[in-house]
Amino acid sequence: MPGGLVAVTTLSLILPTYNEALNIGPLLERLGGALAGVDCEFIVVDDDSPDRTWELAEAIGQRDRRVRVIRRQGERGLTSAINRGISEAQGRFVGWMDCDLAHPPEFVTVLLQPLLDGSTDCAIASRFVAGGADTRSGEYGLQRILSLVLSRISAWLTRLPVKDITSGYLVLKRSCFADFMLEGDYGEYFILMVHQLVHRGFRIVEIPYTFSNRQFGESKTATNLWGFFRRGVKYLRMIYLCRRGPNK
Repeated sequence: MPGGLVAVTTLSLILPTYNEALNIGPLLERLGGALAGVDCEFIVVDDDSPDRTWELAEAIGQRDRRVRVIRRQGERGLTSAINRGISEAQGRFVGWMDCDLAHPPEFVTVLLQPLLDGSTDCAIASRFVAGGADTRSGEYGLQRILSLVLSRISAWLTRLPVKDITSGYLVLKRSCFADFMLEGDYGEYFILMVHQLVHRGFRIVEIPYTFSNRQFGESKTATNLWGFFRRGVKYLRMIYLCRRGPNK
């Protein structure tokens, strides 16, 4: 395990899912192996997936006590799912990631290490610092290009010291959320979260990693220009909130 991680603390890893039946098993298996030496829990927050992702996760949870499943009925949304996971987390540290295997599960140990050694309060997996990469291609090639443009525009307008301002893959101290919650609908929540962390004086480090195509299933990210335009309006709102002031 990278960095010689041992069971010295608890990590609560939040896994927001919707129709990830083909990915949830391999994801939990790889996470379980990578974090075998860490006292941790995996909180699957599922929005009542029609493909019954929650049911598969529950079956895994019967074999692995680290897996806990929250099946939300009548409520959907990435940001609210993460907030629900944070509210029920038992760990000193919390983290979350995409559940389509585009975020490499084993990398969570790299994100956890600087928190364990006390050198940071938040570790963000970054595509856009030296050594990082976004290798999406084929039908996801447009997403790759537009994500880069969006992240650079957001960073420029907000002047926040984070290059991958829409990362969505991180580990941070649970105490960071003592006086605020995540806001937003989809990936734009990350911009305002970084803004809140920076202006509250929390230390942030970006660690390079490689982001790739999802393994199975359909992407929830906009896959065409119209979809990105609709999402872009929400990103612009978050940028506006950031520019208003540190506590808005």
